Amino acid sequence: MTRGNAGNARNSARNSMEKTRIRDRMREIFTLFAFVVLSALVSLIVMDILVLPITLFAVAKKDLFNFIVRDLFRAFIIAILLLLIVRRIFTLQKDGLTRREIIRHILYRPVSALATAFMALLAGAVLIGIIHLLFSYNNYFIYKLIN
Repeated sequence: MTRGNAGNARNSARNSMEKTRIRDRMREIFTLFAFVVLSALVSLIVMDILVLPITLFAVAKKDLFNFIVRDLFRAFIIAILLLLIVRRIFTLQKDGLTRREIIRHILYRPVSALATAFMALLAGAVLIGIIHLLFSYNNYFIYKLIN
C-alpha cells in the first residue's frame, strides 16, 4: 500500500466515525432503539415461556414446589460448601500441613471473614449515625448561624 492510499484509508475511517448529519445520527439512534425494543420483546417471550410453566406448577402443587425450592436448594448449597471444604482439606494435605494446622486453618478463615464483615457493618452503622446526627442538628446550626 502506498503512502497516499494509507492516508485516504485513514481519512475515510475518520470521516465515517465523525458523521454529523442529522440523518446519520437518526439512523444510529433508530438502530439502537430497534435493538432495545427487540431485545425487550425477546426477553418477554423467553420469560413467558420459562415462567408460565413454573407458575402453573407452583399453583397446582404448592407443597412439592415449596419442597423443591426451599429444601432442595438448601441441600444443594450445603453440598457445594461441603465439597469446597473437602477439596480445601485435600489441597492442604498435599501442601504438607498437619491435621491440627488444617483444622485451625478451616476454623480461622470463616471466623476471620465474619469478623471483617462485622467490622464493616459496624463502620457503616457509625457512619450512618454520624450522618444522622449532622442532618438532625442541621436546623439548629443554620438557626445559630443566621442569628
